[in-house]
Amino acid sequence: MTYPSTLCQPALERLFRQHPPRSVLAIGADADAPFAAWRERHPEVPCVHIGQPNGSALDGLGRHDVVFVANCLEHMGRTEAEQLVAVLRDRVAERLLILLPVGDDWPGLHTHWTFTDMVALGLRQLACFEHEGRPVELYRFDLYDYKLTPDWLNPRFWANPQMWDKARW
Repeated sequence: MTYPSTLCQPALERLFRQHPPRSVLAIGADADAPFAAWRERHPEVPCVHIGQPNGSALDGLGRHDVVFVANCLEHMGRTEAEQLVAVLRDRVAERLLILLPVGDDWPGLHTHWTFTDMVALGLRQLACFEHEGRPVELYRFDLYDYKLTPDWLNPRFWANPQMWDKARW
């Protein structure tokens, strides 16, 4: 069973207005469909589409501003899909977007995914959609904001010269 990748088209349009990409990679059977109207307005931006990735499909692709994955991970084995997300997140994408059916009530899928699975891979939920009464969620990983800076990690707490020779820890 599949879902239309165009479910998330308005969310992608908003994201592209905020952060216009310099290059786009779409992975999955119809993963390039949400970009059709955007590509017409921005023909100067290179868009690459890969139907179903295999071991050599990602070799030599280089780095892309946006990588969008739809109708792909749920048709792969769990380990293979997790490795694909890790490679895309770590080496290929500055912003990784994954559209994914969530939950066990999707018949005919090879693997079933949950919110926790995606968070464990370092992704954040961006939006929720519904297809035939079942949830489809859009997750993202952004290289520039994936980790929140803790409060203690700022210059205010680094030196504290007023505490020199007063306390040892």
